[in-house]
Amino acid sequence: MFLSSSLDSYLMIQDVILDVMNKKIRGFSLLDF
Repeated sequence: MFLSSSLDSYLMIQDVILDVMNKKIRGFSLLDF
């Protein structure tokens, strides 16, 4: 039970991070990192 709920939280956080990174990549060139 705990493992499955923590996995769901991890996947949700990962989706948010990927979304933010995609927006950054669109906003800046890769050279700006």
